[in-house]
Amino acid sequence: AAARSQQQKMSATSPRSKHASGSGTAGKSGGGSGKSTGNGTGTGVLLLWAGVYAALAANHLREVWLDLPPWWLSKTMPIFLLIAYAASVSGSLQRRKLLLLGLVFSACGDIALALPDQFLAGLASFFVAHVCYIYTMGRIMNWSPVRLAPFVVLWLPIAGSCVFILQRVPADLFVPVAAYCGVISAMILTAFCGGEHRVLLAVAGALIFACSDLAIAYGNFVQPFARDRLFVMATYYTAQWLIANAN
Repeated sequence: AAARSQQQKMSATSPRSKHASGSGTAGKSGGGSGKSTGNGTGTGVLLLWAGVYAALAANHLREVWLDLPPWWLSKTMPIFLLIAYAASVSGSLQRRKLLLLGLVFSACGDIALALPDQFLAGLASFFVAHVCYIYTMGRIMNWSPVRLAPFVVLWLPIAGSCVFILQRVPADLFVPVAAYCGVISAMILTAFCGGEHRVLLAVAGALIFACSDLAIAYGNFVQPFARDRLFVMATYYTAQWLIANAN
């Protein structure tokens, strides 16, 4: 019996036993390390996308700053990249399709507005883009006062600006511009009250998008202001990135 007990003690402290225990510990440690590395990789990939997007946007903003003639390719390259980015992100296939469709129509609107005498075509493209964003964010709505109250407070100045600009819009453009004001208001509402997205990112993107559009309308129908194109494009690129990441 004493010999058997001594043999069991030697077996428990043998190198093989220690190696197995160490392997189990290392496996657990490696699993945790792998998870951390995965998170770090995800953040790194996001930063890479953001960096390339910012570089493409900055390239077009440089052209705007230098008052170079608008070139549709440099203008739309950031949105093309955003389409690729949105397609690579995991999530609901149906919502991702609608988001991608909205970005595609945004790119079409960018091209139209870079061409002469295509304002209505650009307006129509962005109208459809906003409808896609509305369906992306608004399939489930939360009508609680906590959501509605800040919407009303922040939307009223936008509504007032729309009324001010509509009074100066030519008669043949009044209906399409008024309809566009309505659809962007609906997009802001779904950003506040929608239940399937990151609300803060969506709200920030929707409000900044509205500011960009109001600047276009003010410059076209009221009077141009200094560096208006620069303001419009900088806010536009920011809004599109926020909306894409909200969904």
